[in-house]
Amino acid sequence: MSQDALITPADPLSLPALVDHAEQVQGGTPVEAVFEQFRHHPFEFMAVTEGGHFLGLVSRGHLGLLLGTRYGFTLHSRRPVRDHLLPEPLVVAPERPLLDVLESALSRTGEAFYHDLALVTAAGAFLGIIPVPALVRAQSQLMLQKIRQVRELEQSAALNEKRAMLETLVGGIAHELNNKLAPAQGYAELLGLRLARAGGFQELQGFARMIEASVQESSKIIQQLKNLCQPSLECAATDPRTLIEEAMVLMRFRLRAAEARITLDLPAPCPPIWVDPGQLKQVLINLILNALDAMEHAAEKTLQIRARVDAQAVTIEIQDTGEGIPPDRLNRIFDPFYTTKAMDKGTGLGLSVCLGIVKQHHGSILAESTPGQGTTFRVTLPRAQEPATELQPAPVVLRQPDPAPCGRLEVMVVDDEEHITALVQDTLWNQLGWKVTRVHGGHEALRVLEGRQIDLMITDLRMPGLDGFGVLDWVREQRPGLYLRTMVITGDAGGARQTGELQGLNLPVLRKPFSPMELARTCESLWAGGRLGH
Repeated sequence: MSQDALITPADPLSLPALVDHAEQVQGGTPVEAVFEQFRHHPFEFMAVTEGGHFLGLVSRGHLGLLLGTRYGFTLHSRRPVRDHLLPEPLVVAPERPLLDVLESALSRTGEAFYHDLALVTAAGAFLGIIPVPALVRAQSQLMLQKIRQVRELEQSAALNEKRAMLETLVGGIAHELNNKLAPAQGYAELLGLRLARAGGFQELQGFARMIEASVQESSKIIQQLKNLCQPSLECAATDPRTLIEEAMVLMRFRLRAAEARITLDLPAPCPPIWVDPGQLKQVLINLILNALDAMEHAAEKTLQIRARVDAQAVTIEIQDTGEGIPPDRLNRIFDPFYTTKAMDKGTGLGLSVCLGIVKQHHGSILAESTPGQGTTFRVTLPRAQEPATELQPAPVVLRQPDPAPCGRLEVMVVDDEEHITALVQDTLWNQLGWKVTRVHGGHEALRVLEGRQIDLMITDLRMPGLDGFGVLDWVREQRPGLYLRTMVITGDAGGARQTGELQGLNLPVLRKPFSPMELARTCESLWAGGRLGH
C-alpha cells in the first residue's frame, strides 16, 4: 500500500486520516539546520529518519532550548540531530485501533501529554505525524457518534414498540371481524346451494350471492388493513440504484413541477438487496413526496439521494432542505394517522406504511431533522445473501381422496366462536355425512381427546386459555397419527412470531372467512392423505 493511500483514506476517523504532515530530516542533519527548518514551518514536531527508517521525533521547543544561549549554540549546533531525539515518543501503526491509540496518548502525563504521535509501519517506514489536537477532535467525534447511536437505538426501540402494539391491535381486529364474517359467508353459500336444489327462488339466490360478495369485499379490506403491519412480499435480489432511478422516473413530473435541484450519490457497482421492488419503490416515492412537500416554501430547494454500503447493509438517504420537523413531533411521525402536514394534504398513514414495509424486509428507517434546515430519512436494508424464505402458512394441497370410508367419521372442531363450529358441523354433516363434535376451548379439546377416538381434527389458533398452538403441541406428542389428519382454520395467526410458528406446523390452513365447499374438499383430501400417512 502506498503512502498516499494510507494518508488519505475514506474513513475520517482512521489514524492515517489524522496525519497533519510528514515532514522529516535525516539523522545526520546538524541541529542548527533542523532548527532553521522549523522556523520556516508552522509545525511543532518533526520526524528523524535514517535509511528510510524512523528513528524518533524532535521538537521546536527542545531544539530552541538547546540553542537558546551562546554556550548552547556553540556546543550543540553542529551536532547531528539524532543525538537530541525526544525520549520515548509514542509510535503507532496505521492498523492500530483508534480507541487504543486515544487511551495511550491521552493518558500520558506531564510534558509528554503534548507530544505528537508518529505513524510508522511495521517495517519502520515513517508515514506522518498526528498532532494531539487532532486526537482530541477524534475523541469528540467518537463521543458524538456514540450519542447519536444511542439516540437512534432509543428511537428504533420506540418505533418497534409502537409497531408491535399496532400489529397486535390490527391482528386482534382482523381475527374478530373474520370470525364474524366466516358464518355469514358460509351460511350464505349453503343457503344458495339449498335454494338451487329446491329450484326457483332466483331472487333469493341472488340475495345469497350478494351477501357472499359483500363478505369477500370486507375480507379484502381487512387484508389491506393487515398489510399496514405485515405487507405481503415478492422478494428478489435488486440493485438499489435501479429502485431509485425507477422511482425518479415515476416522479419526473412532480420533480419538474417542484423546481428542486436533485443530486444523486449512488456507488457503482452497488450490492443487491433482497426486497420486493414494488414495495420499496412505494417507500422511496413516499419519502421523496414528503421531501418535496417540505420544501414547498423553502428559499433553497435541494433534494439529495445517497446510497451508503457496508459489509452487512445498504443505507438509502433522502435529504431535503425544507422547513424541518420540531423535536417534539419527530418521535411521532411514524405513528398511524399522525401527520405534520395540513389536513387536506396528509392522512398520516404514509410513513406508517413505509415503516411496516421496511420492517417486513428486516430493515430500519430513521429520521433526523433540524427545524429550518431540513430532514434526512435513512432506510437501511440487509444485503442480499441468498433468497429469503417468506413466513407464509403451508399451502393447502388437495389430494385425490380414496373412496368414501365405511362408517361415519368422527370429527372434532375447536373454536371459541359457536357460529364457526356450527357452520363446520352443518357443512360436514350435509356434504359428507360426517359426525362433528363441537368444542369451544383448548382445555375442553384435550379432555375430549383423552376420552374418545377422533378421526379428524379442525382447530382455530387464537383462543382464550389454551390456544390452538397448545392443542396442536399436545396432539403432535400424544396422537401423532391424528396430527396427520388435522387442519387449521384462522382469522389471523397473530404477529410475525406466530406466523412463523404456523408455517412450521406443516398443516393445511383455511383462512376465515372460508367457503363451505372448500372446507369439505380439504377435509376429504386430509382424510385420504392422513390415513395413508398413518
